[in-house]
Amino acid sequence: SDITLEQLDQLTYLEMVINETLRVCPVAPMIFRRVSNEDLTLSNGLKLAVGQIVSIDIFRLHRCKEIWGPNANDFNPDNFLPA
Repeated sequence: SDITLEQLDQLTYLEMVINETLRVCPVAPMIFRRVSNEDLTLSNGLKLAVGQIVSIDIFRLHRCKEIWGPNANDFNPDNFLPA
């Protein structure tokens, strides 16, 4: 039989595994964005001018021990336990 939306909402562990898979193996390991509307000053004082290109290293960010803990390189779906 077909799966209902209600049944999909109950697949919590599957969602955790998918999210952890995307964390460990990101589809785009690096992304680039351009500052578009106005100059920005980040909380650390770094200034970004309109037109400047900013790169975000998703691969490294997703393995940051300060964010993900000492086992940041390990595959662990529990990283996405519901709050």
